[in-house]
Amino acid sequence: MRSLLLLLFLLIGSIAIGQKNSESDKEKLTFARYALGVSPSSFVNNFPSVQLSHDIGLRHNVNFATETAYIYGGYLGRELFGTRGFRLKSGIQWMAASNEYVAVNFGVSYVLRYTYARRSFLINFWEDEYFEEVRFDRTKLVSAAEFNISLLFRLTSRARLEFGWGIGPGSIQVRDLNSTQKREEEFEQWDEWTFNAYESEGDYFFWLGSFNINFNYILVR
Repeated sequence: MRSLLLLLFLLIGSIAIGQKNSESDKEKLTFARYALGVSPSSFVNNFPSVQLSHDIGLRHNVNFATETAYIYGGYLGRELFGTRGFRLKSGIQWMAASNEYVAVNFGVSYVLRYTYARRSFLINFWEDEYFEEVRFDRTKLVSAAEFNISLLFRLTSRARLEFGWGIGPGSIQVRDLNSTQKREEEFEQWDEWTFNAYESEGDYFFWLGSFNINFNYILVR
């Protein structure tokens, strides 16, 4: 973590020095009035989605950023079939340093994610002599505040590529609906074999981490 922060400060310093010493005819990077983008990284997210970004420049170095996503799958294939939902992320970005090629941005944002999935699995009894299918609907609601850092690169006069990282505290609500059976010990026994720490119904506190690759195109300068 310390090495990452040191690398970030060195990058900001080099950009600031380059900004002062640059003799290029290109203007330094600033936020546009409006840019529309797509996020290729959302397709390989824990909850795969189709995601669009909307950037509205409030000033040359202040941006209102919003990401909207339609979720069509679940983590590691465990909830891939039947999982649907949406993700919304909105916040403010501040461009700390920039030159004609790259900019470093800091920001804070609010994240909201809702998923709905139909779950079905078999529970065995008496040493596999009897099996019973359990079906239920599961909803998950995530809300979190996130601190963001991103690197923005100029590709052309209008096209840009952004790499973003985020971390922040959040809460997750897991609810099971319309269950054919309601045996908590059976759910807990099955949950031991899953890869998700938030399988059982309840409310949890957790730290949200994110990584995003976004390609955006300036529509209004």
